[in-house]
Amino acid sequence: MTVTKPPISLPRSNQDSAWKELLGRFLRPCLAFFFPLIERDIDWSRRYETLDKELAQLRPSMPGGTLYADRLFKVWLKNGESRWLLIHIEIQGRAPRGFARRVFVYNFRIGAQYPGAEVVSLVIVTETKRRVVARHEVANWGCSLVFKFPCAQLADWADRWAELEADDNIFAVAVMAQLKALETRGDNSRRFAWKRRLVRMLYDRGYAREVVVALFDFIDWVMRLPVELEEAIQKEVQEIEEGKNVRYVNSIERLGIREGLRTSVKLLLAHRYGELNEAIQAKLLKLSSEQLEALVVAQMNFQTKSDLLTWLKQNTAASGAAQHPNGKTTKRVSK
Repeated sequence: MTVTKPPISLPRSNQDSAWKELLGRFLRPCLAFFFPLIERDIDWSRRYETLDKELAQLRPSMPGGTLYADRLFKVWLKNGESRWLLIHIEIQGRAPRGFARRVFVYNFRIGAQYPGAEVVSLVIVTETKRRVVARHEVANWGCSLVFKFPCAQLADWADRWAELEADDNIFAVAVMAQLKALETRGDNSRRFAWKRRLVRMLYDRGYAREVVVALFDFIDWVMRLPVELEEAIQKEVQEIEEGKNVRYVNSIERLGIREGLRTSVKLLLAHRYGELNEAIQAKLLKLSSEQLEALVVAQMNFQTKSDLLTWLKQNTAASGAAQHPNGKTTKRVSK
């Protein structure tokens, strides 16, 4: 099959959000893959806390432009102490000028606003081939400051493909998808072949259903293809499932399509209005597929973020029943 259309490229904020979604759902595998020494020190028997609300409060007055630190978590160490993990994801060809300084400023501001919080900044750089300087240092007349932070760069895995294929960590698949997305820019035929291979890998590895659905959605976002090729991928997935006698495709069709649509809407809104707070995301969880589709159309006429909030308030109030984020079904209002 000869296809001349170039692959669809995602805006930076959308790719950023795709990584953010995966990180938010699977923190431990993320740390185990990128920062194993940190993962080993954390007491995973205790629940960690997501502190994105605290993080959002620091963004408006950031000097030198906005640095979108994607996730902030509070974790507990095995020795009983707590740490705040500030995880940045950088998606671009090269780290911006002053990048290390801005990581330092974010780290300092959180520590200053929340006394007693020991903040550890971690950075994941997904695209650049140039080395990112993971250090901010200033010195004048005997007064000096040195700030260093762990930085994982996906380019480091470009020549370690066999190692990635042998690693069952779900972020090994995410890294493979991102690397091949970059490698196949402008070449739909190669991208299609690699996407088929990665999707098949999801089933061969025996991941749980929620992992398959999450990775399927992630791969879809970072390896975009024209519609006819996407349909071919879906057909092959169905054939894989029939051969393996599993039901993930049904789950993807019933759950994944809606969740994929929900993720698409979230990425669209985030691209237009900036990061969505917890209240907005909670309202999006209550929307049906039909309402999500209606929102895609309605938002084209929104002038401000207030229009979005008004629409969500009206439609979530009218929706009645919703699926609670923890999986429990709440009372549904009869139609």
